[in-house]
Amino acid sequence: MLSLASKHAIRALSYLSGYEASEYCAITKLAKETKVPPAFLSKIMNDFVKKGYVEAKRGTGGGVRL
Repeated sequence: MLSLASKHAIRALSYLSGYEASEYCAITKLAKETKVPPAFLSKIMNDFVKKGYVEAKRGTGGGVRL
């Protein structure tokens, strides 16, 4: 059985896979579309950034991408 964090991570990564490689998706949009609490999703994505699974960009037009 998968943990709740794992299920949220899979949902978020699946959603990101629909984006172009050069496009960033804002965490707020990603949280809303995947129905994952934004604070929890931020922690998950932060771990993925540290491990190199996703890239993050701050500021206007920023977000995360695969």
